[in-house]
Amino acid sequence: MSANSEDTMGVVVGVSREGGKEDAILIPDQECDQDIVKKNELLVFTGFSLMGIGAFIFGITVLIWSTTYIPWHETAAPVLCIIIGIFVIFHGLIVYFQPPKIYSLEVVINGKQSSSILPLKQILVCMTNISCGITGII
Repeated sequence: MSANSEDTMGVVVGVSREGGKEDAILIPDQECDQDIVKKNELLVFTGFSLMGIGAFIFGITVLIWSTTYIPWHETAAPVLCIIIGIFVIFHGLIVYFQPPKIYSLEVVINGKQSSSILPLKQILVCMTNISCGITGII
């Protein structure tokens, strides 16, 4: 363990070896904590902004579609804008709530335990992309 290691987020104060084990006390860096807080604030702001932009696109499209006459054979453009608005809102929700990248799932069925690791964030993003893409095709 070294104080210059890139993996550590603090400074090693003392290292002692007893019985082959290393004990270390880490003092957290104030700069690292501030960077993490700034990153979280940026993610929350980005997610909130995406939700706002998506709601704006969705709302304007519904408002224009409901107040103007659009012939039945030209309704593809408003439907596309509604799908894009929903798509942006869902991605904003994913960024805003920051789900964990990996989720450990443990299931017990008839006394047998099964565990697996799910890439939760990737599943959410892919499901949003696939569902909005299939809806756009239909």
